[in-house]
Amino acid sequence: MSRNANQIVRQCRALRTLESSRNDLTVQELHDAIEADCDHRTLYRDIEALEDAGFPLQKDELQKRWRMLEPREGGSVVPLAPTEIIALALSESLFANVQASRLLEPLAALETSCWRR
Repeated sequence: MSRNANQIVRQCRALRTLESSRNDLTVQELHDAIEADCDHRTLYRDIEALEDAGFPLQKDELQKRWRMLEPREGGSVVPLAPTEIIALALSESLFANVQASRLLEPLAALETSCWRR
């Protein structure tokens, strides 16, 4: 698997783990949960990339723990989970290959509304 593919898989696993966790997670706990084949610095960069992409993550600076914000806390107000948004974004490229142009516009609009804050 290419380096970029590994990064996407690792970030998706991290995102799913943070979504489903009831507690804040340290990088070590996240590393163990996703069975990452990387060092901790790479996971820190992945978390930073997810935050930069607009995913509603919150960091406890003191304990170095992360969690996904709930909608009532300012998280996503679209009734989709972050990984569902990624699935939509990835499916856009699949639809483009089969020239399903009628589906591309609504999909792009949905994706845009998901990323708005």
